[in-house]
Amino acid sequence: MNTDELAATAIVTVVAFVLVFDGQAGVSFAFLLVAVAAYVGFRFAPVVASVYLTAAGTVAIVATIADRGPFGSITDPEMRAVVVRVFVLVQAAISLTLSWAIRERHELMRGLAAARREADERAQLLDAVTDRLEYGVAVIDE
Repeated sequence: MNTDELAATAIVTVVAFVLVFDGQAGVSFAFLLVAVAAYVGFRFAPVVASVYLTAAGTVAIVATIADRGPFGSITDPEMRAVVVRVFVLVQAAISLTLSWAIRERHELMRGLAAARREADERAQLLDAVTDRLEYGVAVIDE
């Protein structure tokens, strides 16, 4: 994991939180956090994505309770709770889905590379064996 990239992502995340939850009333930049969640999910391991989601969810809930941010202006407390929960759920779905899919892809690529190396080694062994033969080889499938 690249620590410089992680540090830069943390700074961008803090700036996005400030823009979303401490900006002018009536101006909503909540979509910025969705983009950050997608980036975190795409670039980092599921553990890092989970830490991001914990921070994002905590900030969203605390800010909403304090009547800040895009969800703080909702007057009905039940509707406000539903909206902030859905927001956190969408963030989690995006970030974790991407993170797990990318992780699975990396594992499959490592397995593919190992299988390729094994196949190359077997091909070299077969070539070495057939180069040493003075007579032909018959393969019979019954």
